[in-house]
Amino acid sequence: MRQLHCLCAVLLFGATSPAWGAGEQFTNFPTPAAGAFNVVVAPMQDGRLLVWNGGDVFEQAGVNVDYFTQVASGYPGDASFLAITPDGSRAALGAGYSGAITVVALNAPGTPVASINTVNNYSGVWISNTQLLINRALYVGPGPYDYDLPELVLVDFSGTPTFKVVVEDVGTYSAAIAVDAALQYIYTADGWTGETRRFAVANLINAFNTNTPLTWTSGALIGTYNSGGPAGVDNDGNLIIGGFGSIQTVNPTTGLVVNNYDPVGTGFEFYNAGFNPFTGLIIAIQSVYLGVPGLWTPADTLIPLPGLTGLGIVACLAALSALGARKARGLTK
Repeated sequence: MRQLHCLCAVLLFGATSPAWGAGEQFTNFPTPAAGAFNVVVAPMQDGRLLVWNGGDVFEQAGVNVDYFTQVASGYPGDASFLAITPDGSRAALGAGYSGAITVVALNAPGTPVASINTVNNYSGVWISNTQLLINRALYVGPGPYDYDLPELVLVDFSGTPTFKVVVEDVGTYSAAIAVDAALQYIYTADGWTGETRRFAVANLINAFNTNTPLTWTSGALIGTYNSGGPAGVDNDGNLIIGGFGSIQTVNPTTGLVVNNYDPVGTGFEFYNAGFNPFTGLIIAIQSVYLGVPGLWTPADTLIPLPGLTGLGIVACLAALSALGARKARGLTK
């Protein structure tokens, strides 16, 4: 696992737009907790973002609203990933090399509903409401050529949490994992070469049940792309792939790159990525060595939260109501 202590400028832009447009910064985006270096996000079913800063959990007040409310505390760790179950009821907080994965209910996030402390994790995605697929890093080092020998591990939270390796020897460095909306296929990559492959979810579950791990090369080859790995699947079925220089959208059937996005425009930034299916927007995280995270959205979509008194409350509710109505009528992406 390659971990940067970094500034994360998170930008949200339309997946089908030909180029990145001007953005506005969320000035109230949570910063890393004391002793933490990262902030991770995941979209909830209503389009708002769930945020974990390596200490506390926050919920966005509304879609693209510049306000985040702390809803839970007491979750320290190296924030590696945040993943929400398909039914939207629970979230997994992955704490990196510590091996800790904590599951919380979104309607009562203050108390964990499950946990396991023995699975090093770089990224994770739910393939059902009880089964969490992890890209596990088996760190080899220290030395001048450290690497992490990743493998895919399936953790079953239907009872006492148990895990088994389901894909062995996934390259040299860990990468992101994505699952399609139908929960039929997962996509991941070798985080060094960018080689990207697809595995059927049914085959992963069978590997778990029979204790017979798949090989990396048994997955269908999509192609070689940015090294960050697929971190989402957009509403057109394209993979969202981060890495050095740009974020790519890739057609997994043809293997063709549909678009390249470089929000900063230098060609030298490293981007983590994600996708919000409710809004249809790519989540782009610019990683810069050391700094304070920042969340961005396209120009004219950010909703500043007014003061919560008198007309401020009325204005806030009116703005959120109007946005919800536009979403319902399909007037916004």
